[in-house]
Amino acid sequence: ARQPGNARARELLARALLLAGREADLVARFGAETQLAEASPYLIMLVARAHERLGDRSRAAPLLARAYGGAWHTPITLADRPGLPPPTASMRVDALAGNWEGAQAQDLRVRFAASADVASLAGDASYGARDIRAALAAYALAAGVKRPWPMTRKIAFASRMAGDAAAADALLARHVAGEPLAISGLVELADVQAQRGDWARVAMLLDHAIRLGGGHDPALLSLRVEAARGLNRPADALHFARLLGHVRPGTLTLH
Repeated sequence: ARQPGNARARELLARALLLAGREADLVARFGAETQLAEASPYLIMLVARAHERLGDRSRAAPLLARAYGGAWHTPITLADRPGLPPPTASMRVDALAGNWEGAQAQDLRVRFAASADVASLAGDASYGARDIRAALAAYALAAGVKRPWPMTRKIAFASRMAGDAAAADALLARHVAGEPLAISGLVELADVQAQRGDWARVAMLLDHAIRLGGGHDPALLSLRVEAARGLNRPADALHFARLLGHVRPGTLTLH
C-alpha cells in the first residue's frame, strides 16, 4: 500500500501469498488486476496457479494462455490506483480518458522544473499526445537525474517513433553495458539483434539472461531456439525447445 505504483512489490506479495498456500487471498487481492493491460505475465501466471489450486481450471486456462504469451511490447496507459501521488493519479485519470492535454500538467512543470519525476510524467503525457520531440526533451531532463530501465525503455520507444532507431539501439547497448545484471535490458537488446540476424550476439545475450534466472520466460526461450537454428546448432535448438516445453504447457484445457 505504501508503494501502489511498484509493480515488482505487488508481484513479490502475490508470490508470497501463493507460497504460503493463501490462494483465495491471492485471487481476492490480485484477480481484478489481471484484467488490466499493464498486468505482467508473471502476476497473471501466479493468479492462474492460484485458480488451479482452488480447482477452478475454467478461470486458470485463459490466464495461463495470456501469461505464456509473453509481455506487452508497446506503451500502454497505466491504471489509476489508490494511494498514488496526486499528480500521478490525476495524470492517469486524464490519460485513460484520452485527455492528454490535461494530463500534461503544465503547472507542475513550472513549479517543479528540476524534478525528474515531473519531467518523466511530462514526457509520458507528450508521448501520449504524439508530441515525440517534447517527450524526448522531457525524458532527457529526467534521465539527467536518474535512468532506470523503465526510463531507458521509454526513451528507446520514443526514439524509434521519431525515426531514430540507431539512437534507440545505442541506448539499449549502453544500458546493458552499464547494468549487465538486468534481464529486461538483455532480452530487449537480444530482440533488436535478432531483427538484424546477428544470432551469435542474440545467443550470447540470452545465455547471460538465462544464467541470471530468466530461463522461465517462454518468449526468451523461443528466441533462444530461433538463435540456435540461425547458428545451425540443432543440439542447442533441441535443448532449448525442451526447456520451453517445460515452462509452456502444450495444451491448456478447461476440464
